[in-house]
Amino acid sequence: MIAFPQKLQKGDKIRIIAPSGLFVQDIFDKSIKIISENGFTPLYEKEVFSRHRYLAGDDNRRKQELIDALAETDTKAIWAARGGYGLGRFIDTIDNDLLLNCDKWLIGFSDITALHMRMMNNKKSSFHSCNITNLSTWQEESLTEMFELITSGTSQTFAGETVSAGSGTVTAPLFGGNIAVLASLCGTCAQPAFGKSIVLLEETGEQPYRIDRSLA
Repeated sequence: MIAFPQKLQKGDKIRIIAPSGLFVQDIFDKSIKIISENGFTPLYEKEVFSRHRYLAGDDNRRKQELIDALAETDTKAIWAARGGYGLGRFIDTIDNDLLLNCDKWLIGFSDITALHMRMMNNKKSSFHSCNITNLSTWQEESLTEMFELITSGTSQTFAGETVSAGSGTVTAPLFGGNIAVLASLCGTCAQPAFGKSIVLLEETGEQPYRIDRSLA
């Protein structure tokens, strides 16, 4: 049985963290405004703007920020500022009890896949959706669907081309994430176990041979 977080209500506090790559503050500010306009209270520390080479601060800073976000009791969601790279440097050192006791929405994609997989392995649902810095680029229809899902629990529908499919209907939990990150998690405590599930894979701008290698 998969445990789902409580639905968000207007006024709820959302903790913004930067566990991976660095980002442009102007874009971040635009997205924070969108969250506020939708009735939520975004919280973040100035350290999210830290820079350490290609990361949003060194490993200790980013790891402690994640630990604090998981442990705090007055926020209802954790939303990643950006993906890119960085979580894999410490994801296997996060205390499992923090994840087991975390009853809040985890929102993000790309590098945040590593955290989604740790939640999945603890039979907890999380939300594979845009990072904070992607919000301002989304169309209004997509934003509406996203906020409705975390506030009312409305179901999502997916449409696209069918390349190959068998007959009949399959009902199963939906898990997955970024292909490259999933491949990098093999052999770690966050290694995915997709038995009896529908697998969602996302990637963009990647060479076909690299996708093929990740799937091997």
